[in-house]
Amino acid sequence: MKIETLERLWRAHDRDPDRTAQACLLESLMTTIERRRNGQNVFLLCVGAALGTITLVFGYDIIRHEGFDPAREWGALLMLAAPWIALILMKRAHDRHVQRFPDPGASISENLRVRLDENRTARQGAVVMLWLMGLFPILTGIALWQLTGTDKMTVAQAMQGALVFSGVLGASTVAQILRYRLFLRPEGERLTRLLAEYEI
Repeated sequence: MKIETLERLWRAHDRDPDRTAQACLLESLMTTIERRRNGQNVFLLCVGAALGTITLVFGYDIIRHEGFDPAREWGALLMLAAPWIALILMKRAHDRHVQRFPDPGASISENLRVRLDENRTARQGAVVMLWLMGLFPILTGIALWQLTGTDKMTVAQAMQGALVFSGVLGASTVAQILRYRLFLRPEGERLTRLLAEYEI
């Protein structure tokens, strides 16, 4: 906490150490919540921008070459739609979290509830990502099979593409599992225990 903040709270609470300490803790919790919410908004915005760019490039390529047959290459459309669906689900979950707790500064227990709900939302997002990563090998296989069937890709190129996708997908899946098991789940357990003890 910045010394200016401590000084402001100290004077605002008539130089009462207990009230100042509680106010400092509450302000620190509020700052953390605001920072994490802003970080989540930036993350969703960046993912949306990346998906939007890919979608625009894909659409431009279809219009320019006029060689896309949805009846025979629908696998590519599914590969494009799946991450959009995941992004929409995560954005809606984040919005619901913010709507449930629009003003987390009421009390320390309220801040703890906000953090716990935020953690549940993050765990739900991780599960959505894991489902997406479990689905992507199937979608990728279908898309590559269709590309070889329409002579837009050789079997050797399809195998190379499959290896690249497998490497990226495998690394992403491991990262999500580690994030869930080493950070999100332990944090949720700590917050649940702390909130129960605080409300005794």
